[in-house]
Amino acid sequence: MALGPCVDAFITALLCSNPILKGAFVTTLSGLVIQLDLLVAQSTLQLGRFNILNKVLEFQIQLLQAVIGKVSADLNLILGPLRAFGTCPELARLNEALQNTAVGKVFSSLQKKLYEANRLTNLTIVQDGITKKRQQLRKDALDIIERINILCP
Repeated sequence: MALGPCVDAFITALLCSNPILKGAFVTTLSGLVIQLDLLVAQSTLQLGRFNILNKVLEFQIQLLQAVIGKVSADLNLILGPLRAFGTCPELARLNEALQNTAVGKVFSSLQKKLYEANRLTNLTIVQDGITKKRQQLRKDALDIIERINILCP
């Protein structure tokens, strides 16, 4: 971001004529830059961690989808013949129980993993936004320090 004329006006009107205020202002901005360096480093590490977790979750989701496919295939193998005798109450109950229990648990597990993956993906997006704002604030502080040094030699 280019600094606006109001920044120059502030610097020339208040800081150039008062070396104590100028020194305090530059010291405060320098401290802010150091704090932001640390925060950006922490955010970057956190983003790396989130990215690794997202990759692991993607693998787990693929694995769960494969398990669902296998369970569905196994159920179809068993349920096909059971459906042929759907008028038999005992076999109809067994058919229903197999469908509800096995498939329901696998799908529930998949839904939980998908929710977790989406949550972590959202956290990654939020953390990335925070990191970018911190980087911009750091740049702005450094730009103001540079401008002070130019306008108030």
